[in-house]
Amino acid sequence: MTWEGEQKSFSANMMNGVARLLNSFGDELKETTFKEKLGVVSVKDITKNAKERRPGSLGFAEAMLVVYNKRMKPGLQWSKLYSVKASGGGKKKENKEYDEDAEVEQDAS
Repeated sequence: MTWEGEQKSFSANMMNGVARLLNSFGDELKETTFKEKLGVVSVKDITKNAKERRPGSLGFAEAMLVVYNKRMKPGLQWSKLYSVKASGGGKKKENKEYDEDAEVEQDAS
């Protein structure tokens, strides 16, 4: 991990957030860039930002993605973070929102 073994960096939400990023982006997420960019941000700041964004590991993944994408021209696409095939609240919520949008479009037809 990039935070030199700081105890809070091994929390379940932090580890699951990193796992979400890896699962979502795979080889697109460059290890050296991840270490460089997130290594200068404290775990405390990431935790604070994660709690402001969303509860659980998705909030941590979002907070880390914000830091990773900072000052990158294309950056990683946010939509991939929410289209992960693993089980969890993010995918279900996205599908529900998508289905509601589809219903609205069908009603309008």
